[in-house]
Amino acid sequence: TALKSPYTFVEDLASAVGSLAGDCGSVDDMAKVISSIPDAIRMATGLGIGTKLIGSSLRKKLAKKKVLNNLEIATYGNDLTTRLSAERLRYKRGDRIIKLDSGLIGTSNGDTLSIISHSIHTKLKVQELADLINDTGFKGSKIELLSCRSACDNYAQNLANIVKKPIIATKELVNLTNGVPEVMINDVLQGPYKFYDTFEPDFD
Repeated sequence: TALKSPYTFVEDLASAVGSLAGDCGSVDDMAKVISSIPDAIRMATGLGIGTKLIGSSLRKKLAKKKVLNNLEIATYGNDLTTRLSAERLRYKRGDRIIKLDSGLIGTSNGDTLSIISHSIHTKLKVQELADLINDTGFKGSKIELLSCRSACDNYAQNLANIVKKPIIATKELVNLTNGVPEVMINDVLQGPYKFYDTFEPDFD
């Protein structure tokens, strides 16, 4: 009985999101859905509910409302947070979602490949990430590492040197709540691309 309230909360949350999305799932409506989920997730996790349960309930409810053709959170990314971040970029910027190996998720508008992950520099060696990027067949001009502190320890610079493309990265905490790359410093969002640097490849 102690878990009844949190579990009911998740079901109500899923129903509310599904109702908001409706059956048509226009870009504007879906953007509202996506932007509403993180706050709801924070409320749910405050009640001790894991994101796995939340994601499962959302998928079931949204599938019944024929929304999953528009929402790709069911199949991409290594956790719910990165999937939602990719969805925000997709609806805000019109990016296409790209599934990479190693549980990574990316988006692309053709010219820029954006890779979304938690502290990717602690998970993959530079060469491993370069190989994943090359496997996508990306032909655009630059790459964004939307991953906290991915500019630290020469990680972004070394990646630029290998893939021979400029790498955009930050030494701060990445935040994609508004559907654009920002950083959070002292709990304050700093604005689009502030505190992001571009690392040019060394062709020597």
